[in-house]
Amino acid sequence: MGFSDPQLMSLHVTVQITSLLSLIASSVVIYHILFKNPRKDHNRITLLLAVSDFFTSLATVFAQYPVNGALSNTDGTASSICIAQGWAIQTFYIASALWNSAMAVNVLLVLSFRYSIDDLPKLDLMYSAIIFSVTLITSSVLAAVGAYGDATLWCWIVPSRSDLRIGVFYIPLIIMFLFDLAIYIQIGVTLWNSQRKIRNSVGIVPSPLSTRVGRTSTNGSDDIRDPVARFVSKVALFICGFFVILAPASLNRILNLAGITSFGFFYAQALTQPLSGVVTFAVYFSRRGGGAPANSGSSDTMSHRQTGEIKRANSNYELHRSTSTFYAPERMGSVALNGSHQSLVA
Repeated sequence: MGFSDPQLMSLHVTVQITSLLSLIASSVVIYHILFKNPRKDHNRITLLLAVSDFFTSLATVFAQYPVNGALSNTDGTASSICIAQGWAIQTFYIASALWNSAMAVNVLLVLSFRYSIDDLPKLDLMYSAIIFSVTLITSSVLAAVGAYGDATLWCWIVPSRSDLRIGVFYIPLIIMFLFDLAIYIQIGVTLWNSQRKIRNSVGIVPSPLSTRVGRTSTNGSDDIRDPVARFVSKVALFICGFFVILAPASLNRILNLAGITSFGFFYAQALTQPLSGVVTFAVYFSRRGGGAPANSGSSDTMSHRQTGEIKRANSNYELHRSTSTFYAPERMGSVALNGSHQSLVA
């Protein structure tokens, strides 16, 4: 690409640092789900997403260091290690995006088809078959046709096959992001409408995470949280994570198609694209926080009609358990509506 050895070294070291951060972050998520989370079945997709992030980072952490070393193509032919790295990046990066979309599909099933949340884990096997088939077949075909080679930051689809880069990587990622975003916008509007109806009916908002029917705060200082605020903050994090990870890389590849090679854009890509595991970590553990305090009222003034309204309104909150990319079982409350990302929410 015309970069000097010091420039290549700085790119590769940056990739290694950000990939190492992503490795650590995804490892923490995996550990938390396996050993700290009491509802592993409802977090299986999150686990598989974190595993995909882990293996993506494991592939990118090698970059092409050392310069002109085992992963580079000094003789014009990709080494076996180079091909393996390109295969792993293509496989697990797309798999991560597909797992995010699988979570969005779960939201769609609950919202539009009234699918039972307790039955969602039964779909995991089907998701696994589809995702692993698509990713493994695609990446293996690319290896068979000799598409992998030096891609400057690491080994991946060679620059001469920009059509493949766009067709099997960037376009699918953008489509999946737009699909996820459309679903999350729909669920956000639904949650907001449900909450507004509750406020208009009974003058309070029962927390779907911790509030028992018939028991509300007598003052505004109790920790009753607004699920809409939590959901909006989560989607905002998902969108920001997507742009941080993919926007610099996409812009850089567009410039490459136009024949422009910029060290600055390559460095921005090296700094951001390996961070998928960090985004997964941030979205997963952001579920520990609450939203904005909701309105509160006195339980002493609640009528039987109001209690009935809350019970009926709670059914609208059932989908809140699957509105985000991740569940937070450690915060499960006493009602049936326990909250659920990237993602990238996805």
